[in-house]
Amino acid sequence: MSIQKNEIDDVNPNKNLQIPEWINANYFQGILAKDYPDFERIVKFITNAATGPGENFTTIMVRVIIDLQLKNSKSLTTSYILKTSLINSGASELFINMNIFPKEMEIYQSILPKFEKLYKESSRKIVKFGPECKFIEDFAERTSIVMEDLRRKKFKNINRCLGLDLYHMEEVLKKLAQFHAASAVSFERFGPFSEHFSQSFFDENNRAFFEERGKAQRKIFLDVMKKWGGCERYMEIWPNYENILQWFIEQEKPAPNEFAVLNHGDCWSNNIMFQYDANAKIKETYFVDFQMCKWGTPAQDLYYLITSSAAYDVKVAEFDKLIRIYHENLAANLKILKYSKSIPTLKDIHMIMIKYSLWGFFTAINTMIVILLDPNENANIDSYMNDEEFRARSLMNPRYIKAMKQLLPWWENRGVFSI
Repeated sequence: MSIQKNEIDDVNPNKNLQIPEWINANYFQGILAKDYPDFERIVKFITNAATGPGENFTTIMVRVIIDLQLKNSKSLTTSYILKTSLINSGASELFINMNIFPKEMEIYQSILPKFEKLYKESSRKIVKFGPECKFIEDFAERTSIVMEDLRRKKFKNINRCLGLDLYHMEEVLKKLAQFHAASAVSFERFGPFSEHFSQSFFDENNRAFFEERGKAQRKIFLDVMKKWGGCERYMEIWPNYENILQWFIEQEKPAPNEFAVLNHGDCWSNNIMFQYDANAKIKETYFVDFQMCKWGTPAQDLYYLITSSAAYDVKVAEFDKLIRIYHENLAANLKILKYSKSIPTLKDIHMIMIKYSLWGFFTAINTMIVILLDPNENANIDSYMNDEEFRARSLMNPRYIKAMKQLLPWWENRGVFSI
């Protein structure tokens, strides 16, 4: 798909981003030759940050805009998204140990095509989950993934600070149910996913890392919560992070005979893109950023999505309705794909949501903090993990305080603090 020059702007949303020098015109010669058989030469090559400050924490995201000339002298403009690893980040080793790039490579190269084929064979229905992958490179010195630029198809994100309203949440849950159903059927037919999809942050190798930061984080939370007002009760029952970490390590693998899926693992508003029709109705919903995928309970994705990205008036008030919407679509898609085991009931899903409710708490005291922040050029993974002053300021964000004051009594009533 090509576009006219005036349909794409070359504004750089993050001029402080350090773009690697190897992302240049020569790097894209082969990609262009494959996409455009009549490709002759690059006329103009522009690299910009693909996201603004504080919008992406685990990788470098670059939008590449190219003016090119074809052999028939016709010219056009195209664009791509290139993702590569962080440069000089203290968190780089943690993400390397998580195998985030091998996971995403496998997702794009084999898992998504397999899921989409399952739907096509079972229902003759075209189901797409994310952007088309154009090129993958995996060497010791660098790893990169080049994808289609969904902006060319008019996809966009919602405002993460406002969150997803009920209409958008319903569409996301429909797509998530399709993804989860395909993963359960794939597991049943083709066997387990690769071993690295059983890995998460929470294992014995990372225990010292998280315990050290967890103690500091707990102190910051309790100090700041004194300023919120009316939260003294929750300060008294605030869990120790050693207990939280131990719980996650023990829950690393799903219990025998418990319904399990391949979780997206990072299912929040910036990793969800919508395409609309002329009447502002959602035509399509795509996921991006498949680097945290994890085999386990669907409660992980559900809590992560609802806690981090549902709008304030949806997050708690519509929680049970959201779970029902998910279950209805999960059951329908499992039937379409001819899942041979017992399909979980709505009660089953609610029960795992109670069992794994700590996922919601953990999401709120980590991911939700940065999602509700105003765009901030100082917001990056290192400042988030290591700068105590930055974290303390983040916790005083009025949007975050409002969300937490809504969630705290709800969590207590659901037994979240009983670990």
